[in-house]
Amino acid sequence: MIPSLSLLIRPPYNSQISGSTYDPYTLFIRSGDALHMLSSRLHYGVENILDESLRSFVQQMIMNEASLFHEEYHWIQQNGTTVGAFLALLRYSQERTTINHLTGVQPHSLSQLLNKRFSESPCPIVQMGNNEELDLSSLHENDPMNLFRQIWYDHQLISSIFNCSNKQDKISYPRGQVFGEITGDAILHFCDRCGWQYPGNELARKWYRFDEQEMFFVAAGNQRFTTRDLFEGVALANELELVFFRGTSNKHFIKFADQLDNSN
Repeated sequence: MIPSLSLLIRPPYNSQISGSTYDPYTLFIRSGDALHMLSSRLHYGVENILDESLRSFVQQMIMNEASLFHEEYHWIQQNGTTVGAFLALLRYSQERTTINHLTGVQPHSLSQLLNKRFSESPCPIVQMGNNEELDLSSLHENDPMNLFRQIWYDHQLISSIFNCSNKQDKISYPRGQVFGEITGDAILHFCDRCGWQYPGNELARKWYRFDEQEMFFVAAGNQRFTTRDLFEGVALANELELVFFRGTSNKHFIKFADQLDNSN
């Protein structure tokens, strides 16, 4: 079981209206209502439908279609934007880090490590403290896994704050240094995967190392402005646009907008 820590939680994007969801980690989209297909065939003139019950049914289908379109747009965001590609690269680099380190561990030590992880009283391989910082007390002297734990945690931290920066507010760490080192590791694995010449750890990390004062987060008033917030705002605008151009009535458009407002 994954501990209930914000750095480890992977909340999917989901619609409270149709039940459609998108998981940015698996890239799977689940439709909450198979009947959304009908609305694309009936959008040519909703207000021309004379039967009131049928008209309301079609209006609801348009809303369901729009909420599914919202989740589909998240798929485009994750796969078609720079930040989405960077987050995917960080996950790949973290996976390669895990594979490379675990395959280098002696079989007996690896067996002990996994037995502790999957026992009745499981002990995480990478342990975190109450403020979700890396638990340094769990790093024992001469343990060959210490370096892996630090690198894995730094990947998780950078990936989390790029998605939702407020997750790091209680954690004290050298932001510029950690970001530079993890970006250098990601470039290393990317070049290895693509067959490109790697510029070298020292040079790559120098490119992406910043002073503390150069690292900042954007806020509007007292509200932190995160990547996830930006993705949600753009997808929401496209969702409302689809409802409008489907020809839905003002009454249903306002109703749909109110439902969206109440679900956030």
